[in-house]
Amino acid sequence: MSEQRRASGRQEDKLKRLRQVADKAADSLEAALDTEDTRALKDAATALKDLVAVTRDVYGIPTMEQQMSLRMARIKSRANEQAGVVEIAAGGAPR
Repeated sequence: MSEQRRASGRQEDKLKRLRQVADKAADSLEAALDTEDTRALKDAATALKDLVAVTRDVYGIPTMEQQMSLRMARIKSRANEQAGVVEIAAGGAPR
């Protein structure tokens, strides 16, 4: 199987998962709005949270926490380069 077909298959899987989560969110919201049940509202909030997570995954959108972590890693890397620091991976140097 070519790399292009595999990538297409992965994208289709992500979109299928996104569709399933969106359907679940819509069902939960509809049920929550039709009732005053606290549990239904919590389920709807969870479904929306899942939908946001899957959407971020599909489109490669990092969370604020991930953005900050990446930003800090870049700053640290630049500082180490300027200071001439060489980091060795855990486990020591290669043999």
